[in-house]
Amino acid sequence: YTRCLEASERLLGPEHPSTLTTVGNLAGLYRRKGDYEQAEAYYMRDLEASERLLGPEHPSTLTTVGNLAGLYRRKGDYEQAEAYYTRCLEVLERALGREHPETNGARWALANLLSDQERYEESIPLRHQELEVAIQRDGHDAQGTLTSMHRLAQDLYWADELEESEQLYQHALTGRITALGYDHSSTMASRYGLARCLSAQGRYGEAIELRRVELAWCEANAEVDAKDTLIAMHELGCDLMAAEETEEALAVLKRCLQQRMELLGAADDNTLTTLARVLEASSALDKQPEALSLSRAAQQALVAELGDHDPMVLTQLSNQASLHEELSELEEAEALYRKCLSGREAALGADHAETMSTVYTLAGVLSAQKRQVEAIPLRRRELAWCLGQNGDQDPGTLTSINQLAIDLRDCGELEEAEKLFYQLVATRQQVLDPDDFQIGRALSGLAKTLEAAGKLAEAAAYRQRALDHRVAHEGADAWWTNRGRLDLARVLGLLGQADRALELLLQAQMSLERSVGTDDDGQELMEETQELIQSLRSGAEG
Repeated sequence: YTRCLEASERLLGPEHPSTLTTVGNLAGLYRRKGDYEQAEAYYMRDLEASERLLGPEHPSTLTTVGNLAGLYRRKGDYEQAEAYYTRCLEVLERALGREHPETNGARWALANLLSDQERYEESIPLRHQELEVAIQRDGHDAQGTLTSMHRLAQDLYWADELEESEQLYQHALTGRITALGYDHSSTMASRYGLARCLSAQGRYGEAIELRRVELAWCEANAEVDAKDTLIAMHELGCDLMAAEETEEALAVLKRCLQQRMELLGAADDNTLTTLARVLEASSALDKQPEALSLSRAAQQALVAELGDHDPMVLTQLSNQASLHEELSELEEAEALYRKCLSGREAALGADHAETMSTVYTLAGVLSAQKRQVEAIPLRRRELAWCLGQNGDQDPGTLTSINQLAIDLRDCGELEEAEKLFYQLVATRQQVLDPDDFQIGRALSGLAKTLEAAGKLAEAAAYRQRALDHRVAHEGADAWWTNRGRLDLARVLGLLGQADRALELLLQAQMSLERSVGTDDDGQELMEETQELIQSLRSGAEG
């Protein structure tokens, strides 16, 4: 090409059509080689000559404009690519009309660019136009129409327009089955999209049927990339978990994990994503020991691949600690959380979000061991970070305030605990929806603190507010409502208001008899209620 260009320039001139054809060929070759600077230089030379000799709207000029747009898209220069694609589309609409195939091709290219940038509000109108033109030109069931339908369904899915997305995926799937067959790759693509759309709507049973077909097809076709097969396997496992078919989900996810470890390695993001779901499924089935074994094996593989202090290794260490915590093996959990914290401080910094997450979980393990004096400095550190990062009204900040206040109360620091709970009640009532469960929890936390401080009249007032909130927003027979009746009755008994206390306890007893069933928490609350009734009656008789 270079020799040809040199000869053409010498014999015919730099702007002869044959010379410019060779310039375009060289540009395309450099683009395919990945030498984008050279490609851009030749395309720009071709464009400038075409504009001057043929005009800005000549078909040859527009071809070069489209080539430049594609080049900039490959380079990741989306702003330049969008400008050139938009120019192409506008000229073609004027010159050839809105419904011409070349116009629709330019519309498709611009929509793809916008989709790449997740600008779905802008890509979707173009997709709609593309589909309308395809239907008018070729009919609803032509392959080009079905392809346009599938693309529009994809963008609608990502824009959370799930109902319309589902309808389009369903039509594309039906049409492709008829035209291409049940097992064609395009048919499978629409089946995958429809399954994903159904999952997003919580319709897991319908999605699972499609996932099974897709996975069987992937495994039966040697030409399907193994990575795509494992994506199908992982998605099926996730939908099975969401549908609470946890045993099968665990089996599918473990198979996926093993194959991803072999194909991609322990440190690949996809491997780690599947590992997290395997651990989640194992915990849901009370198979924490098995999950721990898997977690340790993954940890060893990660350390061998990445070293001791890589963030992925530390995340896996945190997962192991969490499993020990679920098993109430708190000393083991504490040791691992401390190791994870030390590693994250060294690798990520003392103020990194993941470091602070470990500070929070370590404090929780210490609190669970009744070691609030050790937990409180960690609580203060994490709360200070939350306040600095997110402000005093963020849900995470409010949770941290609540946990610090509880630990302060449990180790007798009642004055500070009370101040924090007053702050918590006021802020949660200000920023949360009136029916939010956390408002009732904050009221109860403040009441318990006041009760511990001997401020029984104030405690009773806040117990009443907490109970009223739960009756209004959770129902008269909810477990937490009856917990509230019991707690208020206990304070009223201490205040000498036995009749009112007994009235509340009898309400709780009748409510629990209606709703308790065989639930262990309900049975425990019933026993506690009956004990307090007996105690109050004995006191009255005495």
